[in-house]
Amino acid sequence: MTLQKYNAILDSNASQKTKNTNTAVGNLDLSFSDILQTLQYEKNKITTQKHFYEFFQYSNQLENLQKKLKYNFIEPEKALEGLTHSSVSHEFKDLNLPYNERIEFLGDSVLNTIVTNEICNLFKNMNEGELSKLRSALVNEDILTEMALALELEKYILLGKGEREFFNTTRSGILCDTFEAILGVIFFESGFDRTVEVFKSIVDIYEKQFNKKYYSIERLTDYDPKSKLQEEIVKITGNFPKFESCEIDPSLFELKITLEGKVLGTLIDTSKKKGFKKLAKKILIERSYIKN
Repeated sequence: MTLQKYNAILDSNASQKTKNTNTAVGNLDLSFSDILQTLQYEKNKITTQKHFYEFFQYSNQLENLQKKLKYNFIEPEKALEGLTHSSVSHEFKDLNLPYNERIEFLGDSVLNTIVTNEICNLFKNMNEGELSKLRSALVNEDILTEMALALELEKYILLGKGEREFFNTTRSGILCDTFEAILGVIFFESGFDRTVEVFKSIVDIYEKQFNKKYYSIERLTDYDPKSKLQEEIVKITGNFPKFESCEIDPSLFELKITLEGKVLGTLIDTSKKKGFKKLAKKILIERSYIKN
């Protein structure tokens, strides 16, 4: 359905009546982004929260997300809240639209509990400190972003105009927050056990798509290889490695990691933080600190 045709639905304020015509069918292949952009252009015609949410019923997007999650939302409006960025609420101030920050806070707590329970059962020889580090590695922004991508959440997120323009820059944080918000919605509607089931199915999708095991101690190396390398070197040699950087130009750095004056590895990168992470991971794999 074209946006021009969708505008005809907007012009009819009798939403309920519209549902009973052939113009609006609940399985139309119209993206949430297209719907939201239409509503943004026609803001003056949207008078209530209920009116705003009704227009998303004409898309099959929520149904598609439910199939991926293997979960049917009890309250579609609550699911849309979980997908709504604060920038949308700011654009539709008069409607006082709820957005996903509060439900994300809930989802974050639920996710931490799920992961904590699972790793305590899987890694019985780990102490509290080691478990804490592993949990942090498993729920960090990079991995949760990958999980969100495995679900194609970027297709469903509702973003304001300005946020949409800079989405490539803020993408990781928004995807991570939305992922936690969706878990929060499921917990809010259906409780902890059902949320655990859904998360397990998400983990299966993630492992197949990215070809790596989620609950693995290798996540520690991926998460903070710099600290891991330092711990390994101190444990084996009793000495601390040195992390040195030299600015080649304003956007390029030459990075070097040394041990007792001997070079373990070098790398040129545009970011010191990301570069040292890559270099430390490479050295951990090669274990060149043992050779030296």
